Amino acid sequence: MFRFLMGFLRCPEGGKLLLVPFVEAHNKYRNEKEVIEGVLVSKKTGNVFPIWNGIPRMLPDSIQSNMAFYEKYRPELSKYDIRFDSAEIRRFRRLNRQVKRTFEFAWKIWGKSERIYGMSQDEYKKHVFAKQSSRKLNDAYFKGKVVFEGGCGHGLMSQVMSPLCREYIGLDLGNGIDVARHRSQRLHNVHLIQGDILSIPVKPNAFDYVYSYGVIHHTPDTHRALSLIHI
Repeated sequence: MFRFLMGFLRCPEGGKLLLVPFVEAHNKYRNEKEVIEGVLVSKKTGNVFPIWNGIPRMLPDSIQSNMAFYEKYRPELSKYDIRFDSAEIRRFRRLNRQVKRTFEFAWKIWGKSERIYGMSQDEYKKHVFAKQSSRKLNDAYFKGKVVFEGGCGHGLMSQVMSPLCREYIGLDLGNGIDVARHRSQRLHNVHLIQGDILSIPVKPNAFDYVYSYGVIHHTPDTHRALSLIHI
């Protein structure tokens, strides 16, 4: 996670975040330090969200679902009130369990393939662009823009968008986000977040272009998802 992303992240319940890095490494593609492991602490609620594999994990149960991370940094985390059973966690798991399982299985099996849904990167780009807007989208349209994708899944669009836009930020619910990380690890302007589109952890009105493809209708509350993604 590059510090650039702090300008766009917020606590899912609203409010600013404090970045506490544990492990940093120089990223030669962006030529700056990247936070590989650490935590983000909500100044509003005190909730703690971990960062591992360079990805901020902005879900209610992110720490609780990775006990290896918790044990590794137990001394550093002891100052925070981390609860392992709460109504918030139970509700999140109940609402999103099936969605996460379905997509995580798909991306684990097929996510790293060169062809997704039977399409190459260029074919997939044309397919998505044709369906995204009533206006005709072309490469020049994205020049200088900060682009946000709600539900980036396998990360193929990160490869499409990276050479076109200034910065690309992708959000996804499941651990398939690590497949997107694999695809984009050499792309200097790609930023990934594990988060829930129904409790979106990004600031409103922060992006030049926002889109979501093949995701919203899979959520437990389509109307709410559409309302929130309209940022």
